[in-house]
Amino acid sequence: CNPTPDTIMITMASSIAVPAPAVGSVLEIDAIDLIVPPPCASFTYSASGLGASFTGSSGSETTYTVGVSAASSMDYSFSGDFSGLDPNMNVSVGDTIVFNVSSSGHPFWLKTIQGSGTGNAVSVTNNGTTSGTIVWVPTTAGTFFYNCQFHSGMTGTINVSPSTATYAWDFGDGSGTSSSQSPNYIYPASGTYNVCLTVTDSCCTDSICQSITVLDTTVCPPPTADFNSISSGLAITCTDASNITGTTTYFWDFGDGSGTSTQQNTGYIYTASGTYNVCLTLVDSCGTDSICQSVTVVDTLCPDPTAGFTSIANGLAITCTDASIITGTATYSWDFGDGLGTSTQQNAGYIYTTSGIYDVCLAVTDTCGTDTVCQTITVVDTLCPPPIAGFTSSGNGLSVLFANSISVDSYTIGVNASNSNDYTFSGDVSGLDPSFDVKIGDTIVFNVNASGHPFWLKTIQGTGQGNSVAVSNNGTTSGTIVWVPTTAGIFFYNCEFHSVMTGTINVIGSTTSFVWDFGDGTGSSIEQSPSYTFEASGTYSVCLTVTDSCGTDSVCQNVIV
Repeated sequence: CNPTPDTIMITMASSIAVPAPAVGSVLEIDAIDLIVPPPCASFTYSASGLGASFTGSSGSETTYTVGVSAASSMDYSFSGDFSGLDPNMNVSVGDTIVFNVSSSGHPFWLKTIQGSGTGNAVSVTNNGTTSGTIVWVPTTAGTFFYNCQFHSGMTGTINVSPSTATYAWDFGDGSGTSSSQSPNYIYPASGTYNVCLTVTDSCCTDSICQSITVLDTTVCPPPTADFNSISSGLAITCTDASNITGTTTYFWDFGDGSGTSTQQNTGYIYTASGTYNVCLTLVDSCGTDSICQSVTVVDTLCPDPTAGFTSIANGLAITCTDASIITGTATYSWDFGDGLGTSTQQNAGYIYTTSGIYDVCLAVTDTCGTDTVCQTITVVDTLCPPPIAGFTSSGNGLSVLFANSISVDSYTIGVNASNSNDYTFSGDVSGLDPSFDVKIGDTIVFNVNASGHPFWLKTIQGTGQGNSVAVSNNGTTSGTIVWVPTTAGIFFYNCEFHSVMTGTINVIGSTTSFVWDFGDGTGSSIEQSPSYTFEASGTYSVCLTVTDSCGTDSVCQNVIV
């Protein structure tokens, strides 16, 4: 800004050296008080209808930043531009005071009358905060206060002095003026007015002018933009449906970066299929308005492709055959959904590394556009099929025994005694006194026909009946023994009478894990076939999750106890 200097008289007592003036003349010196800065006039405004609100500034206002905390229930502690315990403050009209409050339990209030509570509060955002920022610009001179809402001793005075600057407003309509710093004014009619503000302080004077426009919306309502559109192929026809007053100008933007029009009703032909944002902006004697609509056009002479395919899964392998509808030549992009497999062939195949459910997607692009389709497919490793969870339950009262029914290996073995030296095995395990391996959960069926040579399953090798496995028909000479090992370790079979008729059965740990949830909110187990006692009668949703090296499966059943 360029403040206008005042005219000052220089006497012989002045300390400024100047040339001697002519007799009877007045010496004018362009000078600026080095203590008081010159004003710099500026203002902001907002208009609504015929009314306008103005806020003037001399440019000499000061901004103060103050940190506010609660030292105790006796005092606020200030820091920054004002500091100390409950200090008094001196500011001027138009100054800006920023209170950064952090005073948990002690709401900080700016007030017109001193005292606790929330009454007589200054109208300012965040007044009464315990953790936030209050920005206050005093518009009137006087004595103000800050107070804690709960403790009357936490208080101080804020003296607001009148501004040293004077304000002279000319609202540009030939009659409206004001000397307030922030006046309001209502114009007699719609129009554009040149508003000027002159600010004068003890040093200098400065002025600024701005053009503002006000509109009497009760007499001249602003327009409401609207339109209807119809598309046919790549062509679109737009018909104006706006509410306007008087003469109106139109501007259309068809959203493709090139198409525009200034006609009231217009049409346009796009170069490619797509969805476009069509906008209409209009201006009449009462104002302006805009509206946008999304429109879709399709080149019927060159339709977008329709992606499609069929698929066949065999084990971990999948074969995909393109079934898309295209125009001309096309490119293909396959994504087999495991984060690894892709292809650009028209017909593609892929081998997954693990069983699972995958989303297979095909994107097709031809000269007319692009389309994508996805299908969910399931592949199973037939060499390593995932487990199929299942279980049965039986019980008495609140106690229930659970037995899993996942797929396990079964062995059927014929046992004969050819002499007093060896058992002869046949079937899934064969030979003279063979040793063999099984795993926990497998079923071994011994069909024994060994007259005079009782066949015993044992935990320790040796003749006799001691250390026998608890299983039905153990020690038979003519019958069937069915054994399902539940623990890993070394087991043996022995003739009761002949120590050389013996062999080793190595039971290895199962690779399958079991997780049971008994459905009462507390009961769980990791045993293969656990028992559980419920606390109360009822129906419980019991769930079993089975995991092995080939996958995971879960099953839930309602169990009534």
